[in-house]
Amino acid sequence: MCGLERNTAAEHSACELQAVGVREMDDVGKSLEEMGQVQYLLAFVFLCCYAFALGQFIGTKGRLICSAVALVAAMAFAAMSHPWEQGVMIVALAIVGMGLFVGLSWLAWVLMCWTDAHAAERPAVRPQAGAPGLARGALLSRLRARLRFI
Repeated sequence: MCGLERNTAAEHSACELQAVGVREMDDVGKSLEEMGQVQYLLAFVFLCCYAFALGQFIGTKGRLICSAVALVAAMAFAAMSHPWEQGVMIVALAIVGMGLFVGLSWLAWVLMCWTDAHAAERPAVRPQAGAPGLARGALLSRLRARLRFI
């Protein structure tokens, strides 16, 4: 009921809070639309260095260097945003997005390996020739083997 109707005080304050939240996200959207090439480059550098800093691709010294470069790129990105608070919000959303991606990837990996571990615990039963479960089991094992090497 945030229209033209007469609102009570509680409804009015709820409408104001909703409008403030929408207005904030609209401002962030405008900041994303107004980004220049330098900001795109800084965002790319931040995302790449942040991923390398968290991963095990490079050694400890390399991860420290990537952490420093990611921090500098994020600070420069936020400084070039107008206003800078929205740049900080965009960097925070990128970190949360990467965390969600990593979490979902880990969950998919655990589910695939969990079925393999429980399959090893079950006694081996030889299926009869022409059993419908044989083709499905072979297909799933080939799919899991290919996904592990991606």
